[in-house]
Amino acid sequence: MHSSRCVTNNHINQVQGALVADWEMKPAGLLITFLEPVEQSASFVITGEANLPRDGQLDIPLLHLANVERETGGIGVDVLGAGEIKEDSVKAQGLQRADASELGDPVSNRQSPALLAFRTRANDMKSRRSLRLSVSRYTQQAVLMANVQEARYRVLLTKDGKSLVQGRYAIRNNQRSFV
Repeated sequence: MHSSRCVTNNHINQVQGALVADWEMKPAGLLITFLEPVEQSASFVITGEANLPRDGQLDIPLLHLANVERETGGIGVDVLGAGEIKEDSVKAQGLQRADASELGDPVSNRQSPALLAFRTRANDMKSRRSLRLSVSRYTQQAVLMANVQEARYRVLLTKDGKSLVQGRYAIRNNQRSFV
C-alpha cells in the first residue's frame, strides 16, 4: 500500500476515490492510504469543514499535498445561513475562478447563491496558494406570509426599445388579518 500526506488543521469528513483504501486524521495532517502504489496519477475528493469566525476577513484553509510532483484540483467556498461573500474582497493566490459545475458533485450540487469555486493553477509545487475573502452576516428577519389575489400590469414600449412597467397587486395576508 502507498500513502500520501495532506497537511491540515481542520476537520475532514470524507475521502473518496477509486484508489483510496483508507484515510486517517493524524496530528501532522491527513494520511491517505491507496490500494496500490500510485505510478501515474490518482484522483480523490476530500470533503471537510473548518470552524472560522462568523464574519469579517477570513483566510480559507487549503490542503497541501506532500511528496507529489503535480497537484490539480478545485476548491468550493460556501456561506451557510444568512450571509454573503463580498466579491471585491476575494484575494486568491495560485488559484483561478471557476464555475461550480466544473468541480464535480460535492460542489456543483450545492444550491447556494454564496458559493464561490476555484481551480488550482498548474504551477510548480513550491508556489504558495492562498485564499482570503470577507464575509458579511445578516440577522434573519421574520417575514409575513401573504397571497397575491390579483395582479395587473401596464407596459409602455417605445420604438427605441425602452419600456416602462407599472404593477398593481391586491394582497391578502393569511397570518395577520389586521395588516
